[in-house]
Amino acid sequence: MKKGKDCWNAFASVFFPNKKGYVTIYGEAGSGKTTFCLTFIKNLFNKAIYINTEGSVNKERLLQILGENFDIMFIDVFSEWELLQAVLRSLYKDVLIVVDSINYLYRLSFSQNEDISSKLFMLINSLLKENSKLSPVLSTAQVYLEGDIPSGYNILSHYSTLLRLSKGSSRSEGEVLLDDIIVGRYTIKNEGFEWIYCEY
Repeated sequence: MKKGKDCWNAFASVFFPNKKGYVTIYGEAGSGKTTFCLTFIKNLFNKAIYINTEGSVNKERLLQILGENFDIMFIDVFSEWELLQAVLRSLYKDVLIVVDSINYLYRLSFSQNEDISSKLFMLINSLLKENSKLSPVLSTAQVYLEGDIPSGYNILSHYSTLLRLSKGSSRSEGEVLLDDIIVGRYTIKNEGFEWIYCEY
């Protein structure tokens, strides 16, 4: 069993060996997905491309977690087509790509045109998967309620490794699950996502 900062190194070695791989973190609102991504960047990478689909990133929260000196290119997108364009522009840059959240726009457009939306979502994920053979990709995915699976689950599970953040009885603590098996516990603090322990 590892604790604290040792868990970030263990997480990276298991899920991003040689700084390659594609992982999707999912969970309900407030479970710590964005905080996980930002803290991951702070602990393991000095550069990242951060594609944001849910409006503007909270700059105050960014400063709390990352401090003043961070090298992140932020791209805000507002449709699946814009997300595809942002992903295409971000490929093969030899930096961490973060998409937060990858299924938000898919879920919105799915009700309007299921076929096109699904094909776009599959294309986006296949491009990210291909990129992950050279450099790491981390995405988040929304769910409505605790225990739900994310929209586009079948596509996401085909292209990425899925980890779930599950809030505990305390608003600031929760569990990290892989295939419904607890692999760690965490707490959310002002400084970011903090591992209590991890087992992998």
